[in-house]
Amino acid sequence: MLRLCNSTPYMGVSVYRSAFMPKSKPKIFNPIVNGLMQRFFSEKIKGNNETGSKKKSWPDQISDRQVKIAKLRNAVENGDPEALYNLANALFSINEVEAVKYLKRAAEKEHLSAMSKLGMLLYTGARGVEKNIKLGIELIKKAASEGDPDAILNLGYIYERGEGVKRDFIKAIELYKKIKAMGYVESREYIQRLSARLELEKLAEEGNADAQYELALLYLNVDVGDDAVTARELLFKAADQRHFEAKRLLIKLLCKGIGGPVNEPLAAALLVNLNEIEKECNPGILADMAIFYLTGTGFFQSPELALEYLEKAKNLGDDESEINIQKIKKEIINNPNADKILQGLKKNMWLGRPNE
Repeated sequence: MLRLCNSTPYMGVSVYRSAFMPKSKPKIFNPIVNGLMQRFFSEKIKGNNETGSKKKSWPDQISDRQVKIAKLRNAVENGDPEALYNLANALFSINEVEAVKYLKRAAEKEHLSAMSKLGMLLYTGARGVEKNIKLGIELIKKAASEGDPDAILNLGYIYERGEGVKRDFIKAIELYKKIKAMGYVESREYIQRLSARLELEKLAEEGNADAQYELALLYLNVDVGDDAVTARELLFKAADQRHFEAKRLLIKLLCKGIGGPVNEPLAAALLVNLNEIEKECNPGILADMAIFYLTGTGFFQSPELALEYLEKAKNLGDDESEINIQKIKKEIINNPNADKILQGLKKNMWLGRPNE
């Protein structure tokens, strides 16, 4: 089967190896990845890092954990919130269902750290907890209002992400500044990043094409924005100002129907425009033209014209075009099953997220 793909994960088709690739990917802030919930295992971490202590064997660690859990089970008989919370932490690596049960009991007794952690589990739907954004935010807001550092940080992330609340970067910055004053120095990075984001928003509103493009990338990022409609609008604005990379990315969104309806004719027109701007001297754009003609995307289907564009790309030093030329000649030209092959190729040519 024809597979115009070598090792590139982006488009799923080698001739698209450069067509919609952004210059760089924005740095991601994720509360799980960045350790806001790492203190689920704080006791375990602390025990492994005590100064001068010899690392215990795995069986000894298991035995110690079992002893600790047994003691905590005895302590929770009186319903002590701290004991319930500590038992939940100890159980998370063994039995998540039971751990969540004790975490909920601690949160019901208004243990702030338990409320914050349970809130994030509800907000994200992690650890087997059924996702409930509204309840998660309520718990986090309550714990944050009582001064819990993790809750304040988590709430900042929620306002930054804008899921379940209206996105509010200024509010997020205020919360990050608050946690910074409490000693969480890492929040300085979050403050700087969001301040830069606000400046980017301002420049985009003023009509700066570069800012519109960069902001579109952020809106397409699932961890930062995940707002394809706004991203597409921004790309149209930047494309109207002849922003090259914005047109490239917009072509993909138009073909895949991201942020709006599929519009292959407009995508093809934009691609022709880019090819004219590059005066048929950009191998990546020429390869894009080839795949559009090969699959009939916005143009009439023509493997012969696809070969012509690949020949041009090859003559400009594109080695992969030669490989693709041979594949088309072998697997498409004069093949009675060519239509079926090309349908599969077109279906899979838009794999991956739009800004990867």
